Amino acid sequence: MNFTHIANPVRVRATRIVEVTDVTDRSEGRGQSHPDVLLRLEDGSNFTADSAMTSRHVPVPDDYLVMQEDGYVYLNPKGVFERKYSPLDALPASATPTENPAAAAVKWKPTMGRIVVVKGYITNGSDEHPGIITRVHGAGEGAFVNVLAFPDLQSNKIFSSIPVYSSRAAADADVAGYTRRQNGFAFFPDRG
Repeated sequence: MNFTHIANPVRVRATRIVEVTDVTDRSEGRGQSHPDVLLRLEDGSNFTADSAMTSRHVPVPDDYLVMQEDGYVYLNPKGVFERKYSPLDALPASATPTENPAAAAVKWKPTMGRIVVVKGYITNGSDEHPGIITRVHGAGEGAFVNVLAFPDLQSNKIFSSIPVYSSRAAADADVAGYTRRQNGFAFFPDRG
C-alpha cells in the first residue's frame, strides 16, 4: 500500500468519560441500530452522544470525548486517544531537547513527512526500519518526534515522542541522551 496523506497536527479539548448511560428512545416505531448515550464526564459535565456519534464507536468509561479547535466533536477509545494525543502542558518540557555538546551547534528542525531510520525495535532480524515523521515536538539534535515505522514483514508500528538526530553519527554521539532513547530513536539516513 502506498501512503498518500499525513494528518496535520490538531489541538483538541478532551475529557475522560466516567459513566455511560443508554438513553435511546425505544418507543414503538423508533428503531435505530446505534444507541443514544448520556456521558458523564470527568469535569462534572454531561454530554449526549446521539446514534450518529456512536455509529463508529460506542463509548465505555475511560474513553474520551474530544473536540477539535474547529468545533468537530467525536469519541475516542482510551487506547487510541492515549496513543494519538499528549497533554499540551506536558509538551514544552519534553519538547526541549537536551543540548548535545558533541553535536553541531546548528539548530535544525525536523519536519513532518521526512523519511528516517528508526532504531531500537527488533523484528525479522533487524533493529533498523524505515519510517516517516508524523509529528514534531521540538528542534535540534534529540528533538522529540512521532514516527510511523515500516518493519519488514510486520504491521506498521507507531513510535511516540522518540528523539531524532540529523545523522547516525549524531545519534551515536548523544551518550547523555541514552535514557531518552530506551523506547527507540530515529535518525536521518546518510546521503550517499
